[in-house]
Amino acid sequence: MKKIVSLYFLLVCTTLLSQWKYPSAPKIPNDIVITYAVQYDRVLTDKEKASNRFMQSIVVAFNNDYLLEKTFTNTLGSERILYVDYKKNRMYAGINYKGKKSLVYQNLKAGKTVTNLIPNEKINLLNTSCDVYEKPTSSKKILTTKAFGIRYSKKFNCEGFLLQYMGKDKYLGSYTVTATKIDHVKLPENVFSLDGYSIRSKEEQKAYNKALKERKASQKISESEKLGLEAPAFSVRSINGKKFKSKNLKGKVIVVNFWFIKCNPCIKEMPELNNLKHEFAGKNVEFLAFALDEEYKIANFLKKHPFDYDIIEESRYIAQKFGVKSYPTNIIIDQDGKIEYYKSAYNSRIYNAMKYKIEKLLK
Repeated sequence: MKKIVSLYFLLVCTTLLSQWKYPSAPKIPNDIVITYAVQYDRVLTDKEKASNRFMQSIVVAFNNDYLLEKTFTNTLGSERILYVDYKKNRMYAGINYKGKKSLVYQNLKAGKTVTNLIPNEKINLLNTSCDVYEKPTSSKKILTTKAFGIRYSKKFNCEGFLLQYMGKDKYLGSYTVTATKIDHVKLPENVFSLDGYSIRSKEEQKAYNKALKERKASQKISESEKLGLEAPAFSVRSINGKKFKSKNLKGKVIVVNFWFIKCNPCIKEMPELNNLKHEFAGKNVEFLAFALDEEYKIANFLKKHPFDYDIIEESRYIAQKFGVKSYPTNIIIDQDGKIEYYKSAYNSRIYNAMKYKIEKLLK
């Protein structure tokens, strides 16, 4: 019985290996890095190119046992990650956003997009002989090679290592990805390390997303409950020396922002908040920004990121009084000291939403 079990285990392992490795191909002596260009079928607008869906380029590094794909977008510090561990027969996918690395893993399996091998047709790309595949619904050619000894087929059911393939984005349309450079190098071992990544299974990710959704829903309820309440009292001094007491601001609309210098969503909304302040220049409106950081750090930050509100340093205790739990948070207080607007997290429509509320209060 033990022999039968051992034979079955060996058969399963051999089958898995044959799906993702090609033993007949020469073993990769070091590492290989392939750079791919992404060509969209239509001319994209500047706005579309600035979106996080736009792909600038793709780089794939691999050896006999591991593969790391990085897709670079126009979002600063953001990379889409695909990692394949051929030893464990496992695939990981996720993002690296400004050092925050998260991946979701599943067993390695072939893609479901149907492709057909064109018999007796070969195309040479970058001095590499490629098999040619086609999708039944497209005339574009998919090029793969078994020269590297491993399978990299993404969403397709084809064999070999992809050197050219097509895709389609819901908003940006169809595109073609083509290898433009192949380098044989020796990479540092930590290139293929998963240290520093937050890793979850698909089931764990579903549970995480559910909990996150519930927390956001609870936060919305909490924010709505603050509307109409008396705003907490405060007495502060800005980094420019101006004094502000809430009791002396009665009769004015007070626009409040809570932020800190390493909060990327906070930085992202600052140009819109600056426009908002300029819109109501000379009006009966006060703009205050409560920062968590110390003044000297804020001063250095403002050299690169202008923020035109009156800024108050080390304001964590004020944030606690206002019940702030996430950043950025924007609040509007009416002339009687009541909270009329309370929103957390980045919102691309923040300018219009707050402008409408302020104008309504000034009538």
